[in-house]
Amino acid sequence: MIRASRSVKLGLSRRVGIGLLLITLVIGVLPLSSTAQGTPEASPVASEQASAPYAWVQLGPDGSLSARIIVAGDCPSLTADDQDITMSRRGSGSPDAFPVTACEAAVPTGATALSITGHPLPFLVDQPRRIAVIGDTGCRAETWDPFQSCNDPAAWPFAAISEQVAAFEPDLIIHVGDYLYREVACPPGQAGCAGSPFGDNWETWEADFFQPAASALGAAPWLFIRGNHEVCSRAGDGWFRFLDPRAYPESCADYTEPYALDLGDQRLVILDSAIAADEVSTAEETAMFRQEFTEIGSIAGDSAWLVTHKPIWSIIENKQGNQIQVDTETFADAIDDVLPGAITLVVSGHIHLAEILDFKDGSGRPTQLVVGNSGTELDRNITASLSGMELDDVELSFAETIERFGFLTLEPVDAGWVASERGVDGSIGIACLLQGKSADCGMAHTD
Repeated sequence: MIRASRSVKLGLSRRVGIGLLLITLVIGVLPLSSTAQGTPEASPVASEQASAPYAWVQLGPDGSLSARIIVAGDCPSLTADDQDITMSRRGSGSPDAFPVTACEAAVPTGATALSITGHPLPFLVDQPRRIAVIGDTGCRAETWDPFQSCNDPAAWPFAAISEQVAAFEPDLIIHVGDYLYREVACPPGQAGCAGSPFGDNWETWEADFFQPAASALGAAPWLFIRGNHEVCSRAGDGWFRFLDPRAYPESCADYTEPYALDLGDQRLVILDSAIAADEVSTAEETAMFRQEFTEIGSIAGDSAWLVTHKPIWSIIENKQGNQIQVDTETFADAIDDVLPGAITLVVSGHIHLAEILDFKDGSGRPTQLVVGNSGTELDRNITASLSGMELDDVELSFAETIERFGFLTLEPVDAGWVASERGVDGSIGIACLLQGKSADCGMAHTD
């Protein structure tokens, strides 16, 4: 994540955490870890996962459902009721980097039972009532930040969070992006990340996402959002091979079109914001996202949640601890007068904290939730007062920034939805009632 230069006026009260909900469950027959370039000799973690199976169901444009599995050889069949459906291969080539086969098949409308090689797969219920959200889950191994201790489950608790997400028994799991963080080799002498694979290859994708998410992969259908770590120059190959909801493209693209889907009577609009600039936005980029927000207005219907990796509004403290900053300059420049009025909530990641930002009544701005605390090393929490803060000239009525690992859950009630920030153990730190574009966080409690 890159900090933006756009500063904000003074501030609100702080706390400790909003979390994202990560879910993954294992179901197929999985291949041996690769020995691709950029991968060190067999790490202890990689050896243990060598035969792990990974299968899941994911949502795509217009609510389409895709069953997927990763195998070592040929694609198996998807069994829908009593019909066997041939699964097709996603991607080709790169046998050194990806010596596995990613397979997919569309889930037939009206099917009542799904399985692959005898392993049952979850269905999406007509009206999801338990949604888990996670984001920014990979273990940080980048040259410009301290290396995270990937071998320490307390320092990188993604696997434990996945278990809690599965224990929540969700109807849907949303991952708001940034799956692969191990971009460079662990430096010699650092036991915390020793033996860790790195780079856009199967062994790293398995270690950074699939293996720790295994307990949740089959717990519920997933909705995967692309993060800036999945742009073409970083982990784009793995993103399109494994998780992108559309047909596998002929070449990697740094941007894909927004789409909508319905969860019962709640519409979601998905925006690919992976390339949106944090600091300096070009005129071309601003114009492109203005066009995308205009398009979102045409597919949002009467009311919708916007789900995208980079937040429209967020708060972060710089490394010196003496300045509050706002991220995503591109959005600040682009939304001006084109943010659709139908958007009642924005759910994002990117900032490695949990945040709830609720704007003053009458501003027309929706509540912003940030869930970027599901495993990647946390950002510095806000220490300055946020009371009376303005973000882009609009006053916040409530703000919480929470520096702890965890995830978010969303559950409907008669008056709206309850958003609950949860820790690694699943305990609730703060809960907010979401009504229209506002959040009432007087429900704060622990359980």
